[in-house]
Amino acid sequence: MRRQSASVPYLFPNQAQFHSDNLVLHARSREHVVTNFAGPSSIKAVMRGEVAWSVRGRELVVDENSFLFLPSGEPYSMNIQAARPVETCCAFFRIGYMEEVLSDMTSSLASALQDSAVRKGGVSVPVLPSLHFDPQGAILRRLRTLAERCAPAIQPRASNRTFSIWPAICLPSTRMCAKRWPGCRQ
Repeated sequence: MRRQSASVPYLFPNQAQFHSDNLVLHARSREHVVTNFAGPSSIKAVMRGEVAWSVRGRELVVDENSFLFLPSGEPYSMNIQAARPVETCCAFFRIGYMEEVLSDMTSSLASALQDSAVRKGGVSVPVLPSLHFDPQGAILRRLRTLAERCAPAIQPRASNRTFSIWPAICLPSTRMCAKRWPGCRQ
């Protein structure tokens, strides 16, 4: 990943690492280049302007009324060259987080309450990149408030509660989940 701007993105929590932590990258810039980055599962949103992410040879344009979900390991590129600063907010999930949430949704209450280190086996999350239109802001409103709260450095506990809503948004709806995985709680 290569950045070409003097604008400094805001990463929360400050010492977070891609793949091992849930984190938020909130940035504003006129120029930014990413080439074939295969990151963890993530949600890409644009707070101001529009950005085209290149995924599987397709340009997926995200603006202020849409967001992009990319599964873990999905390579993507982007090239921002804009007259006015573009502002993005991206939530990245640690490896295994989506699977843990799906496992919690599909397992018994007793099993879901066990420490994840104690659980045996995982639930596979076969997810494709997907662009979502959200003109009423049901999802984007949450991501925007997350970006706002990151600026003054919210407490890590609050960020964990905030991150817990995202897998449910990105994974199949609970109704679809119940059909695919018997025992899924709706």
